[in-house]
Amino acid sequence: MCVLLGLSVPAVAAADPVPLEPVSCAGRTDVVRVKSSAGDGRPVCFEIPDDFGEYAIDVPGAYLLAGDNAHPITVTLIDESGTAGAVDIDLGGWTAVGAGKEQTAASALRLISAATARGYAAVTAERQRLIADGFADFYLGEPIMRIHRANPTAAETPDNVGWEQFYEGGAIYYTAATGARAIYGGIFERYFKLGRAAGPLGYPTTSQAGGPTEGWYADFTGNPATGGGNGGSIYWNPENYPFEFSYTRANALYGPIREKWVTLGRTAWQGQPLTDLSPTPTPNATGPNGAGTYVHFGQPTEANYLSPTGPANASIYYSDQTGRAHTVQGSIRQTWRQHGWEQGRFGFPTSDEQTTPTGWTQTFQHGTITWNRGATAPILTTS
Repeated sequence: MCVLLGLSVPAVAAADPVPLEPVSCAGRTDVVRVKSSAGDGRPVCFEIPDDFGEYAIDVPGAYLLAGDNAHPITVTLIDESGTAGAVDIDLGGWTAVGAGKEQTAASALRLISAATARGYAAVTAERQRLIADGFADFYLGEPIMRIHRANPTAAETPDNVGWEQFYEGGAIYYTAATGARAIYGGIFERYFKLGRAAGPLGYPTTSQAGGPTEGWYADFTGNPATGGGNGGSIYWNPENYPFEFSYTRANALYGPIREKWVTLGRTAWQGQPLTDLSPTPTPNATGPNGAGTYVHFGQPTEANYLSPTGPANASIYYSDQTGRAHTVQGSIRQTWRQHGWEQGRFGFPTSDEQTTPTGWTQTFQHGTITWNRGATAPILTTS
């Protein structure tokens, strides 16, 4: 185990290359062939077990290598003095390596599938970019583990296979579809606690960036398999809590509530999330109005955070019964709150607030709340 931002990170079994055993070469084109200056001139063959990975083989004095017609690979030569360099191997045809290129005769080869090699290159490039950003470089810190599959149990297509490398303060993620993206600090802590790539957020689609006011945010692909829908976001703001870096300052959005929020213009609508989606299912799921989830929104000030349900803020509520997400805001939200929120007299919203010639109205599971301009009280209609 290692410790990352106070989080216990399990050792990753795929961190070291998987050793391969020689197999028969007879009549096969689905194997990697290696010729050695230390052998009798006949190739030694190895079978690559899957499309994505890193594999180690030991052939003293290797000087010719041929791919298996299926897996584009990169070979890294390792000898007593260290790494002698990386070579891309042709499919089927022989490629000179090691002693064949007048280098030190290789005593071991490390085969890296093309997808893994792209992941290495992209993560390395993103790390080099971040070094030029003193802030990001400081908070990300040094690597503490080699690159590995981020979600090895998932049935991911080649473009969506994800790679992950942990650093002291965060991680860099890569897929062919998203590119390499870095997250760190409180945003990474929240992402980690939500299950990382296997959780509802999926993979980062942006590296961590400055928010519209203070703080930071990152966007994610979303993971439909775990309820994340087609996108996600985490927003972190220093005003949310009066103490130092903590995942409790970071609020996550995904699923129907985030999809609704995006259609409203994201932070241009009522600010950013003040509560986190994951720990805020609505209470009394067995009640007559059913279960759901919600997020409160507002400007990220300490006063707003200390009272996220206050009349100055807005909310999006999702109902399991209706299968829809709707906004509640302003005076209608204040009245609805006074009548018990979603488990009270009116239940979940079934529409957004609508304008009328004289004010605003909104429908709920069990009635309607209407506010007219200049009125001192709302009109309440219960079905």
